[in-house]
Formats: sequence, C-alpha cells, structure tokens
Amino acid sequence: MATNRKYDEYLASMRSLLETGKHSDFTITCGNSTFRVHKSIVCTQSEFFDAASRFGKEGQEQLVNLPKDDETAVGYMIQYMYGLDYDIPGSTDDLKGRIMVHWGTGAGTQHGECTKCAEYNSRQKRDLDDYLSNIHQRSDEEAEEFNRMNNRVLVLKPCDPHYAKTLHQIADGFERKRKAGALPTTQAPKFHHDILTHVRVYIMAEKYIIQGLKDTAMEKIKKIILFAHLTNPIWEALELIFKETPHNEGKLRWLAAQRIEQELISYGMYTKLQEFLWSTPDLAVRVLHLKYPRDDRAS
Repeated sequence: MATNRKYDEYLASMRSLLETGKHSDFTITCGNSTFRVHKSIVCTQSEFFDAASRFGKEGQEQLVNLPKDDETAVGYMIQYMYGLDYDIPGSTDDLKGRIMVHWGTGAGTQHGECTKCAEYNSRQKRDLDDYLSNIHQRSDEEAEEFNRMNNRVLVLKPCDPHYAKTLHQIADGFERKRKAGALPTTQAPKFHHDILTHVRVYIMAEKYIIQGLKDTAMEKIKKIILFAHLTNPIWEALELIFKETPHNEGKLRWLAAQRIEQELISYGMYTKLQEFLWSTPDLAVRVLHLKYPRDDRAS
C-alpha cells in the first residue's frame, strides 16, 4: 500500500514538472501547442529527441518543431514519457456492458442454437450487432440487465445452449422494434472514436522509436478493435493503419487483419468489406495468410 502511494506521489511530481515546465531545458512545439520538457526525461526515451537536443539548429536553440505531426498525438506521446501511460478523457465509462455475438460457424440447432439468429443473413446479423453495441446507452429493460456487467464484455454464442435463450429473447425484441420501425438511432460509442487517436499515437511511437509507447497504444487498440462492431470510426482507423504505417510494420497491420478475418467469419463478404479489401491489397493478403498459413515445404 505504501509502495503504491509513493508511486502515485512520484507520478504526480512528474505530471507537475510537465504542467508547470519547471526546470525545463528543452522545448517541443507542434501546431498551437508548446511543451516545455526535460531532456533527462524525453531524450532518454527517444533517439530522435536525443539527437535533436545535441546537433544542428535544434541543438543550438534547444527547440524542435514537429509541423507534420498530429498535435493531439504529440501531446499524448509526451504525457506517456512523463507517466508511462496516457489517458483520453472520458474513454473508460463507454466500455461498460459491451456485448458482442460470436457468430462463427455454429454447430447447428441440435446444440441449442438460437434458430431465429441462425436464419439471419449478413445484413440482419450486422444490424443486430449494431443494436447490441449501443444497448448500454439506453434506459429500457434490456439495458438494465447488461448495465450490471460493469466493464465486462459479454460474448453471446448462438450455438451455445447457455446463451441461446438469452440471444433469442434479445432477437425477439430486436425484431419487434425493427418491424415497428422503432429501432433507436444508433451512433458509434465514444471509445470507437478514441481508436483513431490510439492509432495516431502508435504511428507517432513508431516514427520516434518509443517502444514502450508503441506497446501501450497497441494494447489500447486491441482492447477496442477485437470486440467492437465495425462502425465508421473503426473503418477510418483501419484505413489509417494501412495508409500511415510502414509496409513491413509487424504488429498493428496483423491485428487489423485478424479483425477483418473475424468479420468475414461472422458475416461473410459484404459490399463495404469487399470494397475495403479491393482498395487495401496488403490487408487482403494478410487475411489470406491467416486463413491459409504459409507452408515453406511447398516453396
């Protein structure tokens, strides 16, 4: 307990150094933001800033400008350097009571599969998932039960007898509302939008060779992307990954491929997914590699 308190006090002192700029001996600027930082902290974590502080115009002025970088991501990068983590305001509460359906290729109705869901086509499955992804934001009876889950993710499996009844009940309610034209207007939860920031932070960490920040951003991305319904912000994040990361990037592109493989297993090929794969051939090849692992004996 005392150790935790001391660590919290240490982090508070580090945040104070960044917020006040006290004893600062180096400056980083980006857009309208100016960060008065400390070489002993930032230069020991990044070879780029170490070199900038010692050579050329930047070394003489003890100032480096990052005009091409995302201002918000730069702020989170520096926040990480002073606390070994970064936090997007308001992002945690939106994770409460997330629900997803693991459609897969169920064993069939003889094992208790939700027969109503078994008859769904790709569009209906995605509509139901969209409905479930927003259920925690509402105040109706369905939401009350799931709001008790706190921050857990409930994975419903149509072919699992334990979940079939629950999913069937949800599907009945969903069908009644859809036929009555009473489905609520849904919008992407805030944490879906946060993934764009996490991807930009990852790209920043890749650029400035800050491995710890890459790992931290990767964990935050993984927490969202593997369990979230593919809303517009997540499609944008997937596009950003393949637009801004190096072709040989070893982790984030494979994570994106894993998510798209899940999408294909759940829903099959649909128009938006097909168009995205056509426009992103590297992703398409990676998905194929996941489905058909390379056999070097065949080379």
